[in-house]
Amino acid sequence: MIKNTKITLPWEDALKELPRRLKAARKARGFTTRRSFALACDIPPPTYLNHEEGKSELRVSQLVLYATILDVSLLWLMLGIGAPLDHHEEPQPAKTELFKAYMNLMKMENTEKEKID
Repeated sequence: MIKNTKITLPWEDALKELPRRLKAARKARGFTTRRSFALACDIPPPTYLNHEEGKSELRVSQLVLYATILDVSLLWLMLGIGAPLDHHEEPQPAKTELFKAYMNLMKMENTEKEKID
C-alpha cells in the first residue's frame, strides 16, 4: 500500500497559469477592466474576478465562452499549448499585432512574478 503519495497530473502546472493567460488575453483585447469583460460575457463580475484570480475553477462552457469572446485558441487559454492565435489559418496584420501584445503582456507578468518571488 502506498501512503501519502501525491500524484502530479501532467497539465496541473499549465492550469495554474490559466488565470495569467486569461488576464493577458483580456487586456490585449482592450478590456481594461474585469467588470467590462464580465459584462461582455454576460456573467456576474464577481464570478469573472474569481476566475481571473484563480479562486474558482472554470467549467468547459466558460472556457469556450472566454476563448470565443477573446478570439484566442481554446487550447492556449486552457493549457498554454501553442500560441493565442493558433486557431486562425492565416494571421492578418491586426491579428499579428494582437499576438505581439499577448506576448508582451505575458513577459511583463513573468517579470512581475519574478520580482515577487
